[in-house]
Amino acid sequence: SMTTQEAYEEIEDFVEKVGNEKVQDALFAALERRGALRNFREAILQYPEERQQWSTHRRERSARRRDRFLESLGVEPAPRPDGGG
Repeated sequence: SMTTQEAYEEIEDFVEKVGNEKVQDALFAALERRGALRNFREAILQYPEERQQWSTHRRERSARRRDRFLESLGVEPAPRPDGGG
């Protein structure tokens, strides 16, 4: 499980890569207010394309964390169905 700080950093990393400046500004504004994680979840709902990108980003990051954990135990991660690392 991720800490709140790790979750925040993951969201911030994603927002920095958002190509639409207007959307990026809105998402950064959500992160600056109290309750940043909840604000982000609510704000991203307004932008279907970025919401899909966030879902993909989160899924990929989760798979990488899982793989690193398994490797730390000496277990070879199974290949992902999408062919990703």
